[in-house]
Amino acid sequence: MPYHELKELDEATALLTNCINAADRISQIHLKHHTEELSVDFLKEATERIEKDPEITSPVKHVALEILYDHCIVYLLDENPRFHSSRLLSLSGFEPLAKILVFLLDVRSIYTRQHSLIVAEVSKILAEEMLSEEDARLVYIAALLHDVGKISVPLEILHKPGKLNEVEMFIMRNYVVDTYRILEEAGLDYITKIAAAHHERCDGSGYPLGLTSQHLTVHQKILQVADVFSALIENRPYRKALSASEALKILEKEASQGKLDRKVVETLKILVEKKDIVSRLKELDFSLPL
Repeated sequence: MPYHELKELDEATALLTNCINAADRISQIHLKHHTEELSVDFLKEATERIEKDPEITSPVKHVALEILYDHCIVYLLDENPRFHSSRLLSLSGFEPLAKILVFLLDVRSIYTRQHSLIVAEVSKILAEEMLSEEDARLVYIAALLHDVGKISVPLEILHKPGKLNEVEMFIMRNYVVDTYRILEEAGLDYITKIAAAHHERCDGSGYPLGLTSQHLTVHQKILQVADVFSALIENRPYRKALSASEALKILEKEASQGKLDRKVVETLKILVEKKDIVSRLKELDFSLPL
């Protein structure tokens, strides 16, 4: 039917056509950039185009921008079937493979070269103190793989010495969802849930899902504490490494504010004071100011 013969659209149809219009704009920009991964240029152009497009109504514009900056939620709610395998592999059998993957990932950056191994070791020590041997192995493997999604983060963002801008921060945070995607498609269901929750916080202030303490397992809480502690005792582009005692003070503050699990932090404090963690990390020959 010719355009001029179309009757005036009802409100629901008008809203739907406007949604399609916005999706088409974003799709064109995505195709233009010839990439399946998120990039700073794509996000910048897409958000500017949506914000300035006079044909896109305010409600649709708001939702479109929200999806662009928080598409991780859309992915996590996607129920499309992923890769599945009927082959079973024990935790002990999978551990060597996990270490190989970690080595290949960490070698990309001088600032992450030891990070996954340090987080894994701290997680394992905490889990051995608080849980069973099998639980400790589970947490250890999840910790080894917790940053696997960083393979998609550009090195210029990983190595930036200053504060990340809004778009760079979005891309940086999105690696958690990439971690979820990679591990989920490998069929590592529970390891996925532990690994992808290391930036969640007990008070709901974390990401990507804003989970609170009642929705977090002790395995996830252990990894959260281990990740923060390990990051603090390592050199980063924007600061020097802290000592174990200095890092512990920051974690105790986070626990008092309800962000990190108090029991896990208290266990870490005991292990630091007993030098258990310090000696274990030194045995692995990490260059840390402990």
